[in-house]
Amino acid sequence: MTYRSRDSSEKRDRTKAELLFAVVSAFVLLIVFRAAPGTYVRSGFTVQNDGVNDSNIVLTDSGLGLAVQYSETIKLFGDSVPANLNVANYTDIVASVKDTFAFFYVDSIEKSVFYTKVKLNMTNAIAVAPHKFCDISPPIDCYLHADRGSDGFLVSFVNRVNITKRTLMLNNGVCSLAIDSVINTGWLFPSQCHMEKDTFLVVNSIDAKKVVLRKVYSSGDKIQVVGTAEVATDVGMGGAFLLNCSVSYDRVGNILVAWARGSPNGDKYINYRFFSRNLTGGPTGSFIEKSGDRAFSFYDDAGIAPYGEGRFAVAFWNASGIFLHRLEIEDGHVEQIPKQISNKAGARFCAASSNSQFLIVAVKGDLDNSGVVSVEGYRYPIKGETLGTPEFFVYSDPDVSVDTTDRYKSAVNCAIDSSGDFGVTWSSNLHTKGSLWGTTFSYRGVRFKRILDLSGRIGDSSGR
Repeated sequence: MTYRSRDSSEKRDRTKAELLFAVVSAFVLLIVFRAAPGTYVRSGFTVQNDGVNDSNIVLTDSGLGLAVQYSETIKLFGDSVPANLNVANYTDIVASVKDTFAFFYVDSIEKSVFYTKVKLNMTNAIAVAPHKFCDISPPIDCYLHADRGSDGFLVSFVNRVNITKRTLMLNNGVCSLAIDSVINTGWLFPSQCHMEKDTFLVVNSIDAKKVVLRKVYSSGDKIQVVGTAEVATDVGMGGAFLLNCSVSYDRVGNILVAWARGSPNGDKYINYRFFSRNLTGGPTGSFIEKSGDRAFSFYDDAGIAPYGEGRFAVAFWNASGIFLHRLEIEDGHVEQIPKQISNKAGARFCAASSNSQFLIVAVKGDLDNSGVVSVEGYRYPIKGETLGTPEFFVYSDPDVSVDTTDRYKSAVNCAIDSSGDFGVTWSSNLHTKGSLWGTTFSYRGVRFKRILDLSGRIGDSSGR
């Protein structure tokens, strides 16, 4: 009879364990490196406890087993949002409470702003009936925007007081406040974003000669302007006008305002200026590429979203494609990092949104050369102080073309919540359209046969 020493047995056991660990590690790395960016559906694997074996590994006579978590980003809702029948234009989307998004739109017949809430579950979504938010007398270019603070929503829009006068209105569903107006010209082009808690930022151009930034407090029966700053002025010499505006906040202390400067029916360029949280003006500049085309679109020309402290991405379009320029400010110095993310002609109208992990961009166009003009875009992972490799998404029904010619219904908007669920909205044929996307998780057993034979040599593997 042959006896093995205890040391020899332990050494053999350790050798098998080390080899087993190496095989499992190699397989996990294989999964990671096979995940290719640029797909419509994002999938990933992470090893999880199986509830029985802390190591997540089961070695039997038939092979090796793993308990893994499988995740994928899928479309949970879309494309038609339950709404009244008469959508004038300009739909917006807001990430509301956890797992809930709100679609806002204007009903031109009932002369009201409505919203529809959609609640996401693990595999689907539930939409509630449309709810009236406030009254409006909308001109065709009402510029509806919506955001949510700690105590509820704030919407801004242009209201038609009479045949010559238009007023920029704020409304939180309880009360309203008029903060600016124009007579005769009709040139009143606003935008907004949430700042923090119950504070918002509202920006607008007046008569195409001045851009003004306001800090607004909104809660319950009170809306109050708590700060004002002049962004830029121009008397229109040489056909230069101050047109559509955008604003964003990095959640730390930096504000970025962007506006189009040029002729409504000619060349236009994106200008920008930084502000501190107390609205102290900072550096200003512009991009060298033209913005839009030689026609005027009645909504934001640029989408802005932060991706870190003092770091903003600015999305805009022109005849040559889509741009996503980055602006980074530190100690008063601004660095421009230009990038064209699509060179497909015909794409237009941009929006952007972000949380601490992702930045999303939405446009109208045929970025993937499918032959169908859709609402499409990218999701960028935020990697420290930069943006990672994006994934491509077709947000709308890929078989149904969307309109890119109506300059009064040109808006596309998007939003992402803190958990990474995101949504996009647009209008089409007097209907509110939109889609919501979320990450679902499931557990799957993965088994590899003949991965390890009795002699400790690596064999083949097959099956899942």
